[in-house]
Amino acid sequence: MITTEEAKKLVQGSYIHFDGECKRTIGPRGGVKEHSIRFKVGKIKTWKRSPQRVEFSVIHGLKGYNTAIFDEFRTSILFHREEDCPLNKTTGEIKYPLREEIMSVFILDETFKDVKWSEVNVNQEVYLRGTQLGKPRAYGPHKVFDPIGMELKNQSGKIFPNYQQNLLVKI
Repeated sequence: MITTEEAKKLVQGSYIHFDGECKRTIGPRGGVKEHSIRFKVGKIKTWKRSPQRVEFSVIHGLKGYNTAIFDEFRTSILFHREEDCPLNKTTGEIKYPLREEIMSVFILDETFKDVKWSEVNVNQEVYLRGTQLGKPRAYGPHKVFDPIGMELKNQSGKIFPNYQQNLLVKI
């Protein structure tokens, strides 16, 4: 939820999400979809005589618009900033129904480091670099089976080739 102080720091043209509507679903073939209702922040008004009052317009699509008001009676509303979206903060396991395989998805941040195949050892835990809806992610963990042949072993014990030049390890 956005508080009055956070509302004062919003920038015109930034995006906010409607609370409770950010969801991640997995389709029958293993595809991951993220859904959120986004609103663009319009003009922001503040008052010198009543500094606790903030108004800004919210725009959704071509014709959807409204005004969000913060004052002494309404101190928070059901929006959250795009950078505070729970979908950006969560990691989770994805179970692929057709493959009977479980893979964890992690947000790619400074806890991961790029390594080359020549720098890894047999049975070392590594992750694969990927994206999910344009956002960088780390998939894994996998164990190195053969660093020369570029083969990995997943959590279900299956060995598969991977021809990415760099792998990821947790620091």
